[in-house]
Amino acid sequence: MNEETRVIWGRSRSEKAKYVHLFINGEDCCGLGSRLDLQNDDWDPNNPETCPYCRRYYAWLKKGFHRVPRY
Repeated sequence: MNEETRVIWGRSRSEKAKYVHLFINGEDCCGLGSRLDLQNDDWDPNNPETCPYCRRYYAWLKKGFHRVPRY
């Protein structure tokens, strides 16, 4: 990941929110995290409360992949 990428683990305060999602530069990775209300800078992605899609996405980021800008 490069220096410009801001990676945040967080979740919504909604009672319907089941998982902690990965947000990159303020945008959720999986499309299921509606909004970021609570964040955790030291979140362990292996925690069972982590969104499975975000966990896989994070693994790809750690392997050197990066997001393509949307136009």
